[in-house]
Amino acid sequence: VFFEETGSGQFVTRNLAVKCSIDESFFRGTYNSPEKIVNDRLRKFVENCDNVMCFVIGHSVGGGTGSELGALSLERLAVDYRKKPKIGFEIYPSPNLCTCVVESYNALLAMHWLLDHTKVSLLLDNEAIYGICQKQLRIAKPDVDNLNKLISKIISAMTASLRFSGELN
Repeated sequence: VFFEETGSGQFVTRNLAVKCSIDESFFRGTYNSPEKIVNDRLRKFVENCDNVMCFVIGHSVGGGTGSELGALSLERLAVDYRKKPKIGFEIYPSPNLCTCVVESYNALLAMHWLLDHTKVSLLLDNEAIYGICQKQLRIAKPDVDNLNKLISKIISAMTASLRFSGELN
């Protein structure tokens, strides 16, 4: 489901990873985002699939790029593939771990699109994940890599029934 086979017999993940310059503002991202490139790549992914079951989107909603580009991508998916479920893993900013002043505003503005365009939104709180790394995993000063590893394990566990056959399917 999440992989495709190459001509040499290797399996690679079907994902679209976008790295942009970091825009602090939701609105600044609106006018500078690579939305057309993302939409074109999404369309090509879907064309190469036999049957699309759902879309799984993971993004941070604190920065301008993650909140705005994620919102625009969800809106495009809702228009083009309205019958396919959209599952979102959104990482919400923390006031104690804030990297820019407008993170909370970006998250609030992105929430409107998430409510309208996702079937399921699983909210991941940066501060709670930081606390888990410190208290349960006993990492004195967790860095971004530690947080991302924990987030990836959470998402992997939550999507296991989509990726593997079993009684739940």
